[in-house]
Amino acid sequence: MHTVNQVVLFGRIGSDPEHRIAPSGKEITRLSIATHRSVRDGDTWQQKTDWHRVVAFERLARQAVECLKKGDQVAVVGQLRQNHFTNREGQNRSLVEVTASRLCFVPNRQPPRSTSYEGEPPEGRRLRQAHTDKGSKTGAIQTVDSEEIHPSSTPS
Repeated sequence: MHTVNQVVLFGRIGSDPEHRIAPSGKEITRLSIATHRSVRDGDTWQQKTDWHRVVAFERLARQAVECLKKGDQVAVVGQLRQNHFTNREGQNRSLVEVTASRLCFVPNRQPPRSTSYEGEPPEGRRLRQAHTDKGSKTGAIQTVDSEEIHPSSTPS
């Protein structure tokens, strides 16, 4: 039987990314991502916030710490991982986090409004710009892929 472990999140960074180097020399960046969902409470709907721990390694870790800050929007693609550990009080604990394989940095500013669409809606122009200006920091969505991550190579 085949299984799938893939997570896609789109939210905002809750605090500046935390970057460190593991004793093995591997670069690690941790992110806290907030997403929202609607919950029915009687006759009304309320917005609830969920917080997600995301970890990125090596090249993706460097890109995240260089390009992201608190409040930025980001899309994350990755896998759920559960880590088990013993805390300082000797209690066994577990922590679920997303190991990122791709980050899409979403610009915070709105694209300039134009009354001349040149035959296509502004969304189409923006998507084409995102694909042609991937490395640009001028408002295009920037996508960064990680190198392939093997469970045996990730630091604990």
